[in-house]
Amino acid sequence: MCLFTKSVGSLAKKGTHADPVVDQAEEWEAQPWNFWIFPSSSARDVTLNVETVQWLLKQRMDFGKWIEKGIPYVRMCDAEQRRREFEQSVPHVVTFDQKRLAKLEKNELRDFTDAMAKAQQVADGTSEEPMRSPFFKSRDTFTMFEAYAASLGLVKTVERIGGKPATVFALYDRERERQKTEASIGFTRVVEALSAARKPIVGHNSLMDHLFLRTAFDGRPLPTLKEFKIATVKRFPVIFDTRTLATLPSNSFDASQVQNLEGMHTTMESRHGTKVRVSMPLGFHSYFPAVLSASGAGSHEAAYDALITGRLFLYLRHEIGDGTVESILPHMRLLPVYKCIETVALHKPDGPDVVLHDGPILFLSYPRMAFNCNKVYSLVNETAFEGRVVWNPECAHLFAPPKARGTLFDKDLRAFQERVKKANAEARVSVVRE
Repeated sequence: MCLFTKSVGSLAKKGTHADPVVDQAEEWEAQPWNFWIFPSSSARDVTLNVETVQWLLKQRMDFGKWIEKGIPYVRMCDAEQRRREFEQSVPHVVTFDQKRLAKLEKNELRDFTDAMAKAQQVADGTSEEPMRSPFFKSRDTFTMFEAYAASLGLVKTVERIGGKPATVFALYDRERERQKTEASIGFTRVVEALSAARKPIVGHNSLMDHLFLRTAFDGRPLPTLKEFKIATVKRFPVIFDTRTLATLPSNSFDASQVQNLEGMHTTMESRHGTKVRVSMPLGFHSYFPAVLSASGAGSHEAAYDALITGRLFLYLRHEIGDGTVESILPHMRLLPVYKCIETVALHKPDGPDVVLHDGPILFLSYPRMAFNCNKVYSLVNETAFEGRVVWNPECAHLFAPPKARGTLFDKDLRAFQERVKKANAEARVSVVRE
């Protein structure tokens, strides 16, 4: 995730990175964040795809850190339930019956009275530290001590001592308990804050991200596309996808722009880089360009991809609008479907999804990595189907110009199919739409 904030005045402070100073350029501050998140409920399953795990290992994913130190998150309904339980919670103070001590054996009684003295110090405020949970051989003895601690107004809780969780008895502190409740809700609070801010949410090929958010924070996928659209817009009313914006039919671009995030960013930066100036404050030095170049980090790392996506969005406002978000509002809530010609139109719950193209569309399949993007373009070159190509490792969509329609369509198609088959016998061309 990366937070972009419009700035007033110069951001060139000591310890920061800033793009070169350009007169009249917009100034933005970027804060790229990586979050390791892991579900807090032991009742939830975590399913891993083998191919995905192998890819993550190549990207140096630390699975141990993810599981052990991941920020917890819960479903939205569970977060609401935990807050309700906190508001209704009141420590129950009862009188301890001293006669119960007569039931203890001599050694147990000695340990119990020692624990009573320590608990009394915590209750009196003469002990600065909470009391660690005492050990007793008998479960009944421990239950008796819990009753004694409750009579002093102490509550059993879990705190981190020496970096490790430990059960302790401490005076009830409502604000502390509130903070613990919020901490147990974890990363869900970030999603809540993003929704409450009602600011533009920008992603790249982000349909799957929104589906993940729905499953992770609501517990189940919605049964119909209509329900998904309504729920997504309710949570994030202003959504943009840079893949949609960069591949609008009105744009002029070459193969390098539409095949990957960095290619789009590089192209748009060369066109509009002088209009936007982005700075990062102290503490985010690992994302300074010089550091990224030296470390070899970057692509596929979540915070880096979010940083590049945000910068690309800032440039695209100038490419397809007048530099304001308002000028590109007609293109919001359009999420492209990976390897598909359709775009999910969130603003049309009952209406059809859209195909952002007017001319014929061809589908080209081939063995994985048999054709790169430039190869597909060379096959298309000098045919009536010459147009935009959206390439993937094992397939590509060719968006031909409207002029490709006509009485010669079938002849041109056969010629193109022959060129493709000659290049690779296993490759196939089919017509998605004439």
